[in-house]
Amino acid sequence: MVHEIWQPYPAIALQLERVKQKMLASVNIPMKDIEQKIHDYINAPGKYIRSGLALIVATEFNQELDERFIHAGASLELLHLATLIHDDVIDNADVRRGIDAIHTQYSNRIAIYAGDYLLSLSGRLMAESKFEVEHNIVDDKLLEYILIGELRQLMNQQRESMTMVDYLRQIKGKTAVLFGMATMTGGLNTGLSRRQSKRLFYAGQMIGMAFQLNDDLIDYRQQEQESGKPFLQDIQNGIYTAPYLLLKQAHQQPLPEDETEILYLMDKYNIFAQVETMINQYLRKSYRYFESLGVDTTMMKTLLDVLHY
Repeated sequence: MVHEIWQPYPAIALQLERVKQKMLASVNIPMKDIEQKIHDYINAPGKYIRSGLALIVATEFNQELDERFIHAGASLELLHLATLIHDDVIDNADVRRGIDAIHTQYSNRIAIYAGDYLLSLSGRLMAESKFEVEHNIVDDKLLEYILIGELRQLMNQQRESMTMVDYLRQIKGKTAVLFGMATMTGGLNTGLSRRQSKRLFYAGQMIGMAFQLNDDLIDYRQQEQESGKPFLQDIQNGIYTAPYLLLKQAHQQPLPEDETEILYLMDKYNIFAQVETMINQYLRKSYRYFESLGVDTTMMKTLLDVLHY
């Protein structure tokens, strides 16, 4: 079963289950213990936001959710999973989606190659989707953008001089590009002009920015059993996200190491409210791009409901 966030949308949930089964069937590794570990990741309660967005947009454009979208959805999700596996090595994170990260069970090298395998598999599945891509503004640079974002994060780790501008540039590539690819995928082969395809891509990119900022809040608001990762893990790993950077800017003094004191200061300076304002600003930008394409409010409400979950 796919994540419960899709229960209000049974038609999308049904297709996402097909996406999940395509992912499971496509992973074929001779080392069956590694294959099983990747299956464990796939079977864990991921939200499938990216493939879900592609399906929602395709539905809005009256597209038949045929095998092309199943292949494309599986490609998006495997690409996302590959970046998560790589992230966990970089961040030295022990848990992902409630299960032990692959590098903790085997080694960093095995985890990196497993992630690389998924990157390759993702590309093959997208090619097998048989979409005739005429207006793809990302072309073959999608992986480059994502990996540059990952490199930015690695270079920014433990970097005390990091700014919010640096951070927003980092997540634009690390997270938001894949969201843009998801929404643009939903509009493939619909006769959109290159300009319209760009707007569709930017609509998804703005959703991706909002999604990442919301994910930043999770590290401060939820305990491990709710978020799937240790409390305040980002700070512990020297990964400075929006709430922490806004707090540094507001406090203008060395921040305490104690988690309780940090949360106190977050409350004092209304940091969470500031991040939520940024989230809503990005969502409004996304809606304006959708509206410029004549998309009605039904799809936007669906997207908002899913993201607010």
